[in-house]
Amino acid sequence: MKRHWKWLLVVLVAVMLAALAYAIPQFLRLSREAREVDRAFAGYGTALVGQRYADAYRFGGHEFADALSYDQFVQQQRELEQHFGRLKSVQSVGYHISGKGNPYLWSAVIAADFVFEKRTVRFDVALQKENGQWVLYGYKEE
Repeated sequence: MKRHWKWLLVVLVAVMLAALAYAIPQFLRLSREAREVDRAFAGYGTALVGQRYADAYRFGGHEFADALSYDQFVQQQRELEQHFGRLKSVQSVGYHISGKGNPYLWSAVIAADFVFEKRTVRFDVALQKENGQWVLYGYKEE
């Protein structure tokens, strides 16, 4: 009976080590991508707050530009400021990053508070990795 438990323990430890050998590189990859997402989102938010709309629009990817022209983008930003006042800050309050496939197709959704003078508005901001760069895919008010 003792021998049976020893083998069971050896198998359990081997399974745990194999799971760790698989998971650790995935966690490291996810950590690196999270830093890149944070950097891209911070740049986008800083450009919006500074009313540098051309710079903010450049954070968009190809699909973003296909769906929304620069003039439409600027119009949306100005309408938001007409309703809520000047944008004072953009703050991430949480995010979800995922990758799948081979090669990895990365995407992220950031819940963000856009703090205007009159009101804070929460948006879900979607990003995806395109040609090695994190780019804006879209956004919607929560």
